[in-house]
Amino acid sequence: MLELASLQPVEYLLVGHVAVDLTPAGKQLGGTVSYAALTARALGLRVGIVTSAGGDAPLRLLEGIQIFNVPTEHSTVFENIKTENGRRQILHHRAAPISFEHVPPVWRDAPIVHLAPIAQEVDPAMAKQFDASWVGVTPQGWLRGWDEKGSVFAKAWENSEQVPRSSGRRGDQPRRREPRPGGRRMDGASHPSALSHGRGSGRGAALARRPAALPSHPC
Repeated sequence: MLELASLQPVEYLLVGHVAVDLTPAGKQLGGTVSYAALTARALGLRVGIVTSAGGDAPLRLLEGIQIFNVPTEHSTVFENIKTENGRRQILHHRAAPISFEHVPPVWRDAPIVHLAPIAQEVDPAMAKQFDASWVGVTPQGWLRGWDEKGSVFAKAWENSEQVPRSSGRRGDQPRRREPRPGGRRMDGASHPSALSHGRGSGRGAALARRPAALPSHPC
């Protein structure tokens, strides 16, 4: 984690909680921010993360990625439990909320900004505040709710009208391309290793795609 004075400009900025996932094999680093940051780094981009994590998060696995961390006692901790009726997800802890004021000034004009909440932690209004950036959204964290025991359930996306300027939303239906002769259909935007980017929604987007295996690591 870095102090404000030591931060360098980035090309790809991610905002959201890293997760500590409880698994039968032990604790593992998770969250959209973690996987997207590793993918962007592998593609050669200078990457920055604004997150909130406690000492239980293995941020060492994000080596080579600049991280600005909002202080918190506990990281966001999820546990997925398999049952006869499917997966049950428990939220054990939730780290601190993240607002635009937490974004270091040197990162506020990053060419690509990816808002990636996992537990209602990112202020949706942020999508309107990066005027010089292509803004992408992975909204799963705005579609989660939980009860007093931490049991997670699906909920409607509240305040979705606050992100009309986002240039792309993960989960939108991508345009399908017909396969080339002798080839197969490629839906690049729907591939988990895909990274779409462009400066400003009016100029379209360039798609960079590189298949990559990103194994999880125990904490």
